[in-house]
Amino acid sequence: MKAKAWRSLLMSMMGGWAIASTVVAGPGSPDQETGQSFVDLRAFEAALTHEGHRMGPVSSGNLEGFGQVSVVVVKGSVDSQAQQIVVLAEEAGGLRIAAQTPFADSSDVDTSLRVERGSLFVQLEGLKGVWGTYQFKRQTDGTFRLIGIRLHRAEDSGEPDHDIKSVVDTDFNVVTGMMRFKRVGDTRPLTARVHGAACYFQQFDFDYYTCAKGMKTDDGKAADVLMNAP
Repeated sequence: MKAKAWRSLLMSMMGGWAIASTVVAGPGSPDQETGQSFVDLRAFEAALTHEGHRMGPVSSGNLEGFGQVSVVVVKGSVDSQAQQIVVLAEEAGGLRIAAQTPFADSSDVDTSLRVERGSLFVQLEGLKGVWGTYQFKRQTDGTFRLIGIRLHRAEDSGEPDHDIKSVVDTDFNVVTGMMRFKRVGDTRPLTARVHGAACYFQQFDFDYYTCAKGMKTDDGKAADVLMNAP
C-alpha cells in the first residue's frame, strides 16, 4: 500500500491515538502533510498490524534535530517485498511520526538500523557480494539529508569455485561529491568527484546505488558505475 494511503487510513482508524502534527519534509519528499502521534510503540505496531503490515527492526537513540527517537523498519504483508522506514520522535504523551521513506519494493534486501553520533545509519544487505551503509543527518535548514554511503561490491568468476574477480569498496561523501575507492582486480582511479542533486531521507528507495545514479563526474562518468565492480 502506498505510504500516503496508509497514513490516511491510520488517521481514521486510530481515533483517540492519532492527533495532527507536522511531518518533517524536504525537497522531493513523498508527501508534505500532517503525520500521526501514538501513545507508545505498541500502539504504532497495532496500527500496522490492522493494515496487514509488520514491524521490523527498531533502533532508538538521539537523532540530531529530532531528539530522542525510535526508528522502525515497516514491512508489508507476508507476501510483499515492500518496506519503509519511519522515524518516531518522542513528545509529551507519546511518539510522533517525524519523517518517513515511501514504501519501496526491496526483494532479498535485509535492512537494519542504528542511531549514533546524531545520525541515522541504514544498513542494506542481501545480494551476494554487496552490502552498504547509508548515513542520514538533519541539516541546519531542517532537511534530513543523505550525507554518506559506504558500499562493498565484489564480483566472482561465476564458476563453481566462485573465485573473486574484483572488489570495490567505496567511501562516498555525498555532500561534497568526493569518492574514495579501494579496488582489487580493478585498475580504475582510486578517487573521483561527482556532482548532482542532493538526496533526502524522504526519497530513499532501498537501492544500493541510491542517489549515486543521478551524479556524474565532470567528464560524464556515472557515480554508480564507478562504485560497481567492472
